[in-house]
Amino acid sequence: MAYFFERLRAASFKGIGFNVLSVSKSFLRRQVLHEYPQRDVPYLEDLGKGATRYSMTAFLCGNDCVEKAKLLEKVLLTPGPGTFVHPWDGNLTVSVFDASSIDYTSEELGYVSISVTFVEAGNLEFPAFSLDSISQIRGLADKLGLSAVEDFAAKFKTTALYQFVQGVVDGSMANQLTELANSEFSKTFGIASDLIELAQTGSYLLTSAPADFATSLKGILGLSQYAGSKHRWTGVVDQLANTTKSPTFNQFTTARANEDAVTSSIESLQLNDTSAVETLTRRLILSQALGAASLIGSRVDITGSDDADQDTADIQAAENETSATTENNVTVSVDELVATRDNLLSVIDNELKNPLTTDEIFVMLVEARSAVFISLTQKAEGLSRLIEAVLPQNESSVVIAYDYYNDANREKEIVIRNKIPHSSFCPNDLKLLSK
Repeated sequence: MAYFFERLRAASFKGIGFNVLSVSKSFLRRQVLHEYPQRDVPYLEDLGKGATRYSMTAFLCGNDCVEKAKLLEKVLLTPGPGTFVHPWDGNLTVSVFDASSIDYTSEELGYVSISVTFVEAGNLEFPAFSLDSISQIRGLADKLGLSAVEDFAAKFKTTALYQFVQGVVDGSMANQLTELANSEFSKTFGIASDLIELAQTGSYLLTSAPADFATSLKGILGLSQYAGSKHRWTGVVDQLANTTKSPTFNQFTTARANEDAVTSSIESLQLNDTSAVETLTRRLILSQALGAASLIGSRVDITGSDDADQDTADIQAAENETSATTENNVTVSVDELVATRDNLLSVIDNELKNPLTTDEIFVMLVEARSAVFISLTQKAEGLSRLIEAVLPQNESSVVIAYDYYNDANREKEIVIRNKIPHSSFCPNDLKLLSK
């Protein structure tokens, strides 16, 4: 026992000593319990070690205990971490955490009790990521596209009963491809004719080789070939996201998810195959929206209006101009970027709610949601607000750009954002970035 007491250290903090009645040490691993909708198995995510805390009850005694207590109080109020000599654990670098107290009592003269809570000081460092969110989004977009094709090939069935449902399946497929062909983004990227051609040959492919149909659709919708060209990518993301919300791409999927327990074989097959085509198309569009989101704020992104139906002519005209967006200066308002982010997240959320989603794709979508939120939120930080400007008279976009931004080169930004037919005659009411 004597040997044990000899090993105890004299307690102190920043060189000021005191006696210790007790020290309790609390430690933990930070964890978050995820309980997903439509899933029976939870996931416990480990977020790393938590901060260690030391709750200490100490005392001072003797004729000079009051002077010692005041000196200790001064040290405890000194900013910054210091060395706490723990009687059992030795030297620790800690900071004072929470309120401390020094108690005097007339019942015990010459005795002062002290309560202090310390926390390990740690280091002021920013988190280091092994993979940036943009690269993660692009990787997940590719994986989602491939998984959508594989999932479709596994679920689409051409059994002996298929002839009884083929008309409905073909009709649903043709309606979807026609709506896609008429969409704004199809016109922007010139893929409308390819979609119409696939609608005409899709019936044969669905009957003979469903996987080939899925691969063909994936190839047509693939926007990676346009990643090096200038576009208003916030508008592209909104166009793609809004397309997936159309009833044309959801009606049979909803019916399949709510299918009655007692259903004829033909009805069940019809719902299975029509919903499979819908899900394939919806997920392929979503994968392209993810890829487009990764290009927001890049050197190929140009500013635009907050109208998702940006005229193709404006986009093509702007491609020949100096981009209003650089790697470090995104000329899009925080309002537009946050609205685009939330729109894309809502599409991902809708897909997560689908009880027919496989576990693999479910996890993929959760990761994509996180990456999109992080990436677009970071890009939105410090951006300008979109303001309504009322001009005293009609002026040219060059004059307005110089007056508001002291930079005449930003006149194209004003023209595109407000969809002005002629840059020499701007209307009195304009939407401008605040800086």
